[in-house]
Amino acid sequence: METHEVGETPLAKMNPREEHLLSDYYDKLMKISDDVERETAVGILANDDDVRRLHKPPENHLDTVLAGDSDKGIDPKKVERLFKRINEMTAAEMRIELKEIHKSPHGSKKELRFRLRHFYRKEFSLIQEKKDYTRARSNNRKRFKYLVAIDIEATCEAETNDINYPHETIELPAVLVECNNFTIIDRFRTYVRPEINPKISEFCSQLTHISQSDVDAAPLFPEAWARLVEWMSRWGMMGDDKDASFAIVTDGPNDVQHFLQRSFLQYNMNIPHEFRHFINVKKIFELRVERLSKGDGKTSIAKMCEKLNLEMEGTAHQGIMDAVNVAKIACALVLSKKLTLCINQRIVRQRNKPLRLPPPANEEEIRMLNEQLSQRRGGHQKPNSSNAAANRLPFALRNVLLEEFNTGAYWDCDTCDERDS
Repeated sequence: METHEVGETPLAKMNPREEHLLSDYYDKLMKISDDVERETAVGILANDDDVRRLHKPPENHLDTVLAGDSDKGIDPKKVERLFKRINEMTAAEMRIELKEIHKSPHGSKKELRFRLRHFYRKEFSLIQEKKDYTRARSNNRKRFKYLVAIDIEATCEAETNDINYPHETIELPAVLVECNNFTIIDRFRTYVRPEINPKISEFCSQLTHISQSDVDAAPLFPEAWARLVEWMSRWGMMGDDKDASFAIVTDGPNDVQHFLQRSFLQYNMNIPHEFRHFINVKKIFELRVERLSKGDGKTSIAKMCEKLNLEMEGTAHQGIMDAVNVAKIACALVLSKKLTLCINQRIVRQRNKPLRLPPPANEEEIRMLNEQLSQRRGGHQKPNSSNAAANRLPFALRNVLLEEFNTGAYWDCDTCDERDS
């Protein structure tokens, strides 16, 4: 057994490789020590919201890191899988993951989620940067296993331009597209019973082809949504055993930004993260194919079907048939126009607005909203009451840049735990 005299350092007898390993181990110990000190400080200040915010990175921000900074031994697939489901993990699941990465498993569910997201944010960014995005952009099949086209119908009145009108979902349809051959393979529909205005207007019934008896026999929104989730779970898109990637597809932003958001807020439900970003095919069509004309009485769905030589099914504002046509448009953009379908819009929580339906707007607020919308349109277009109403809700519409889609940055959301205690 080798011994050393007092004052003699073992490093003197080490070879360069051993010295490097020991130095690297020392650096890691120092990093762990710094992390413990930092977390201890955050824990001590747990009741000081202002100080805690200083430790929290900006919302939807991915740290810029060098390619060589990633910790060794972390499975990239696990990182991606965890990062995408972190918003729905239980406290017990998050504590297990935190113990594996030697982070404190103590605190509220919100604190656990922040700690876990903060650790994996860097790893997720690195993994995405190393992918071959040029090839991925040209191949939709690698992005999603399924597309889910939706077109929600809501209560309405004839000739109404009232910002305060409480639109309620009365039809919740979805059409499933598989992204191997881009064909429609399934569809779902449930009517929804409105609660604020249980009697739908004659105008609404004629427009949507939904009768009073249809909604009277239908479930309220929470049960209707549960039925949609159950249908999606059978295809592996939702639930505990989900393993299929998918994207929501719409014709414009109103389905998600206005109608779905209002329904979730009305019943104090959390908007699932997967429904906070979507593919707006109308936006892609107008950017890559041609601008759609206005004022001819035709819907944007009808115009896109006509331009793409697609036979339009059903009639306008018939939810399930509109969803079928949106699905057909999405398939045609890929198969005929050779375009890539990217997540291009999302809704983002505005922290200055409470997480509830806003109270009725007064005349002054309506005037200010109309002025803001008019300015955004260059003063050439009359404000739309639906857009003005949506602007009062806590989740605002944002565009998703191509870089955000390619890197997966749109998944990095700090607002999915608003109601966690």
